[in-house]
Amino acid sequence: MLSLLPRWLKPGRIPIVCLAVMLVTTGCAGGSASSASRASQTRTGSRQVLVTFGEFFIPTPRAEPADITQGPGGTLWFTEELGNKIGRITPGGHITEYPLPTPGARPYDITPGSDGALWFTEYNTNKIGRITTDGSITEFSIPTPGAVPYGIAQGSDGALWFAENDSNKIGRITMNGHITEFPIPTSHSHPLHITPGADRILWFTEESGNKIGRISVEGGNVTIIEFLIPSADSLPVGIIHGSNDTLWFTEIAYNRIGNVMIQG
Repeated sequence: MLSLLPRWLKPGRIPIVCLAVMLVTTGCAGGSASSASRASQTRTGSRQVLVTFGEFFIPTPRAEPADITQGPGGTLWFTEELGNKIGRITPGGHITEYPLPTPGARPYDITPGSDGALWFTEYNTNKIGRITTDGSITEFSIPTPGAVPYGIAQGSDGALWFAENDSNKIGRITMNGHITEFPIPTSHSHPLHITPGADRILWFTEESGNKIGRISVEGGNVTIIEFLIPSADSLPVGIIHGSNDTLWFTEIAYNRIGNVMIQG
């Protein structure tokens, strides 16, 4: 990969070995049924906050769960980057794992689709995956070889949109698996994560381009606009919509959190 992220900060280098859930309460902490639970407390102003942590071990050793999202019925679904599986965990902590058809796929980001299934990226085998709630998995190959898909998010058009880190494109996949790709104007920008904004338009980070990108569909035409981050070489990675018209993103190089306000 040509990405500028230090090797230990790559998605595959995050040494996570279990899933954790935090239940926030005030007053007295209640019990929690999990494979391991611990109570902790802190004080914010005059209010005491008690929390209970629950940790649930994944059956596959060294699975390295990367991303997690909410699914139907209160279940949570997660990617196992080294385990090469998609996991499902119930609110009670029961885990079911579903092996991917392609070996060494390295599933990373996962998000719900408008069809009720979960969609995820496979950055090592250049595919977008889809898993139904009963565990049926379908994989779709990205037309551009070596695209390295990372972030994925649902658009207002019902399709899934994803960032192609090495091919310098934003991809779109419909519910029937048809993929279209859109080149980013800045070459070698290395897009990483993508999220819908308050304007229901998709925004993404350009790690090497040092920009925040915006991709919209209007009247059948797709338009990409880029906004340069004031600090040079900040290495933006994660991005999420906050309150009102503000997007928040991470700047790895400067140890900062940035935001961008949508105006118009």
